[in-house]
Amino acid sequence: STLSSTKNYSISIKMFRSLFTLFALLASASAFAPVAFVPVAKQTALSAMPSLKQALPAVAAAVPATFLPSMAMATEGTNEWLGVDDLRLLA
Repeated sequence: STLSSTKNYSISIKMFRSLFTLFALLASASAFAPVAFVPVAKQTALSAMPSLKQALPAVAAAVPATFLPSMAMATEGTNEWLGVDDLRLLA
């Protein structure tokens, strides 16, 4: 009975390997199939902006507001704000 179960196990491994190979071959063949239709966007986010001259002041105002908090908490490698060990000096 152990011999027959080992034989069944061997057959199931071979069947699994054959099915896996077949599916892998089909998947790789489908990667080279021609695409029937490729949709192209007619409007993009850049076309939603009226002009770059109108957007430039908003971007210029957002850049310092983004970077100032990170500069205020700069540690300079000491793990202390601005490299100062005594927090009374920062107050």
